[in-house]
Amino acid sequence: MGEDTYIKILMECVTPGSLKCWRIPNEEEFAKLARQLFEALQYLHDHNIVHRDLKPDNILIDSERRIRIADFGISKIIETSEDHINSVDGTVAYVSPERITDDRCNGYAADVWAAGISLLEAYIGYYPYGNEKKNDLLAQMEAIVYDASPRPPSTSSPAFQDFISHCLEKNPVNRFTIQQLLQHPFLAASPSHLQHHITIPE
Repeated sequence: MGEDTYIKILMECVTPGSLKCWRIPNEEEFAKLARQLFEALQYLHDHNIVHRDLKPDNILIDSERRIRIADFGISKIIETSEDHINSVDGTVAYVSPERITDDRCNGYAADVWAAGISLLEAYIGYYPYGNEKKNDLLAQMEAIVYDASPRPPSTSSPAFQDFISHCLEKNPVNRFTIQQLLQHPFLAASPSHLQHHITIPE
């Protein structure tokens, strides 16, 4: 490659920004965004990709309220169904309990937890384990491992509370899969955002 040769990377500008900038207290609007996020995660998982650093900063929302998942810097391709992730790379505030306590864990289930914590934060407007822990790594890890999983306010609907409880089930074996979450009654009324491509024979 000569000195006058450059590689240019074009990136989509997604405005107004990330989920970190949003508060979504309306359950109907929340359900629409949650369905989009889990459909996007399902696409990644169907292609054997585990994100490993899902958090509000990495969930982008455009002006038409369409979600993009960003920052695949520490993502991993899972080669077989028996593959596990074995590190606590990423942002500790959003990692699942088993990523802290276990040497090897299911990356797909860990992504579900991270999505659930990120979505709950957007709903309530603050870090679910308390903003006082946001900059204290040890306090975060202790809360994630030993405290009860965060829950939505008691004023929220039973369907929403149940949905979040399945996202944030501490035992990864009992945590809902993305397929189960997409079939949950809380998301049932929200339309799918998947685009189906049809191949027309020549």
